[in-house]
Amino acid sequence: MLILLFLLAAATVSAQAPAPVQGLPYLRPVWSRVADLNGELGSVESVEFSPDGRLLASVTKYSNEIAVWRTSDGTLLWTYPTAEEQEVAVFSPDGKWLASGGEDRVLRVLDAATGKLVLSLPHPAAIDALNWSPDGSRLATGDEAATLRLWVMPEGKLLSSASAGKEAINEIDFSPDGALLLVAADSLGAKVFHTRDLSLAKTFAHNGQSPRTTARFSTDGKLLAVGGAGGHILLWDYASAKLLRAFNFTGQKVETLIFHRDGEHLLYAGHDPHIRVLRLRDGAIVHLSPPVDHAEYVTVSRNGSWVASAHQDGIIRLWVWMRGDPALNKRLHNQLLKKQAQSAPGNPIN
Repeated sequence: MLILLFLLAAATVSAQAPAPVQGLPYLRPVWSRVADLNGELGSVESVEFSPDGRLLASVTKYSNEIAVWRTSDGTLLWTYPTAEEQEVAVFSPDGKWLASGGEDRVLRVLDAATGKLVLSLPHPAAIDALNWSPDGSRLATGDEAATLRLWVMPEGKLLSSASAGKEAINEIDFSPDGALLLVAADSLGAKVFHTRDLSLAKTFAHNGQSPRTTARFSTDGKLLAVGGAGGHILLWDYASAKLLRAFNFTGQKVETLIFHRDGEHLLYAGHDPHIRVLRLRDGAIVHLSPPVDHAEYVTVSRNGSWVASAHQDGIIRLWVWMRGDPALNKRLHNQLLKKQAQSAPGNPIN
């Protein structure tokens, strides 16, 4: 009987945590924290790293608050209560500010270290998406009325606005050089606007698949990925507007996707019970995370070492990005020794 129980337990663990394959990247769980006290009745809508990776910001759907956590151990540092659901919170590129928006039609900027309110701007419609420009001088918002707005920061002055169509804007992403804004809207495909005046640059649509729920530029700005409600993922070359690949592994809604900093992988998640790692060069799924509740958001730290995810069960999760290379530590150690020797006076290395 004990042997049978042991075998059943082992099988359960195996089913919950697929073994990593040597040479392939994988996600190793670090910690999970309750961000929405309503649990299954709650939901965490987004989670974002600070630029230095030391902090995580989360916002919730039903407990209605903005929170900042310490990445190293998941300690809750501060919370800011709001009247209604918050959809997204993003750190400024210098890590000084945290901008947030949601159903209460208020664009807020908080001090990231203390949670003190710095700026509060009435917004004409509920905010579903926002993001900072790479230089921190602009803040873009997208709302449920399908309007894209660009604000001058830190003054909070409205610079320009444009219609993105007829339905809610779900995500906004700046190109790495800040010249372009990528917008994902419910059933409009993905659109790219010029930041200078919010004029339309390009539209990316394919076979009428809709709605579009998430879209991101690659870290070099050459590619963009778009996710949809039917499980569709589309990978485009930006310059030529050529569709490179179309994927659909689950048929279930893709809520969130992001390119990894290594330029070789794409992470995505949604109503399928896994965070999936897709290899860009051949479209292969190289890793499935252990099963988790529906994911609303996945993000990667700037140095590529950490992944964070937000879930409908009220939990945020931290993962370490493992490269699946058993010789990595030794190789880095040898590189460090060589660097130290080269910098030592009178001791050059060829």
